[in-house]
Amino acid sequence: MRDVNIQPYMIREGPQTFITESYVSSPPALLITDEVGSVWTLGMQYGREMGALDPRGEFCFEVLRNGHRTGEFASRIERRGGRVRIFTHSGWKRLVGSTFV
Repeated sequence: MRDVNIQPYMIREGPQTFITESYVSSPPALLITDEVGSVWTLGMQYGREMGALDPRGEFCFEVLRNGHRTGEFASRIERRGGRVRIFTHSGWKRLVGSTFV
């Protein structure tokens, strides 16, 4: 399901020719691009309004992949060692296939 507040930067527009460097975090980066060209960013939906618990008192927002909701809420998205991971209420989760564990 697409976020109702989708912005142009949240969607991949054409082929991606770059991958975000390792050890980049969003925020402060606006978005992260992975090896398959997916664009990762934090959405506009605030987690507490949607019933999600904040990670250790931090604000959290929904995690979007190519402008689509992943079902996860996080305060940070990072690319570390070639993998995408998010910081959630239950700690760090990493992307395995198309799911965060």
